[in-house]
Amino acid sequence: MEIFKPGIRIDFLSLSKPFMMVSLLLVVGSWVAVATLGMNLGIDFAGGSEAVLEFKEGIDVAKLKEDMTAAGLDAPEVVKFGIRDGDEGKYFLRTRTVSLLTEVEREKVKGSLESALGKPKSWDASAEMGNVIRVQYETEQTHQSLKD
Repeated sequence: MEIFKPGIRIDFLSLSKPFMMVSLLLVVGSWVAVATLGMNLGIDFAGGSEAVLEFKEGIDVAKLKEDMTAAGLDAPEVVKFGIRDGDEGKYFLRTRTVSLLTEVEREKVKGSLESALGKPKSWDASAEMGNVIRVQYETEQTHQSLKD
């Protein structure tokens, strides 16, 4: 199988100047775009928080986003998480809000949860995990019970 017939000659050097001009134009154009439009930095570079929220049943994504905004999170993005059976109550939350909880704030969160839902079965607010607090109750909690 032949891709090029024997004896064919292509003068690539004669095409080098037009291709260098196109390349230079693309590089300058990208510099101008970054200077005028800025870069769209993801959460990895801009900072923020991510969380996976799990509820017993599926809830309205728009309502959850509205509740997260009302709670003080900056530009929350809420996406349904998972595609398998049993994933109907899982949501992925991403926000630009960055705040590492102090020990006093962790205790305040714990006190609020205990007064609303009772003493949890387990509570893990390890300092190395930043904003992650793992709470487990004997009985399953619903979105409404957390809200009340």
